[in-house]
Amino acid sequence: MDNRRRNLGFFFDAAVRRLPDKVAIIDLFGGRERCSTYRQLDERMNRVAGMLARLGVRPGERVAMLVGNRTEFVEFFFGAMRAGGSSMAYTASKAALNNLTLSMARLLAPEVRVNALCPGGMLGHWTRQILNEEQYQERVHRAKTEFPLGKGIWPIDVARAALFLVEVATVMTGECIRMDCGQHLGETSARH
Repeated sequence: MDNRRRNLGFFFDAAVRRLPDKVAIIDLFGGRERCSTYRQLDERMNRVAGMLARLGVRPGERVAMLVGNRTEFVEFFFGAMRAGGSSMAYTASKAALNNLTLSMARLLAPEVRVNALCPGGMLGHWTRQILNEEQYQERVHRAKTEFPLGKGIWPIDVARAALFLVEVATVMTGECIRMDCGQHLGETSARH
């Protein structure tokens, strides 16, 4: 598998191979039902990637989009990644999740507590699936040398934090807990 196929834009390749004609998305936008199979989504994402490449989008460039909550969002989001672009929607969705956490915490209290876990710099099986070995080892190295805690975050760390929120943090609501081993603070080498 080439490096390009290890990017998030190709995350459901196995489903396309195994179940190409299975419905992947049911879109109810506009009051009518539209179904798209894995094969159809794959073809449309490839067309989006091709269009962006023809427009001059290069790997690593940011691509902005304004699309409603419908199938075209999925096609553009993953098509942009296939072209090597970095989707602004991903970044915007993080901010939206933080705001939604606050809004839902206000709305649902006191019956329900709402908190969000925000992991970054993840290591483990899923990350190995989307990166080649060299890229993965580079991520491990960066975590050890650039993150203030000198390590990356693993799925078990996220699971433990989720258990803490459920079982122990009975007086917490509306919190967005950043879990990135201090990556958001900047490189450790800059502080020494």
